[in-house]
Amino acid sequence: MIIKETSNSPFVNISVDDCIFEIKGNSYSDSLGEIYNKIIKWIDEEMPEINCPIDCKFKFYVYNSITYKSILLIINKFHELKEKGKQINVIWYYDKEDEDNLATGKDISELFDIPVQLIENK
Repeated sequence: MIIKETSNSPFVNISVDDCIFEIKGNSYSDSLGEIYNKIIKWIDEEMPEINCPIDCKFKFYVYNSITYKSILLIINKFHELKEKGKQINVIWYYDKEDEDNLATGKDISELFDIPVQLIENK
């Protein structure tokens, strides 16, 4: 599934066949619920079929509370899939000056039993 990026909603590229999960860009649109509901539905229906290790990449520049809540739901689903034997890693990108975004990545790594790699944007 590919969802095109807008000025206030993220680019989404997720595929079981290609072992890709990537969400990046701004994420503060009023219609984010629809986007994240599609992603969560995809995780529920498609990700149990994945047969390869997958790095789930999150690279947000600006995001709102809807995004944060959706991320927590997504990571919780990853945690459940990991407990069923799926090889899932989370890669969280942050800007050096954005302490809140870095703190979110750290929170995720502490809240869930799933590998989280924190990478500073270059």
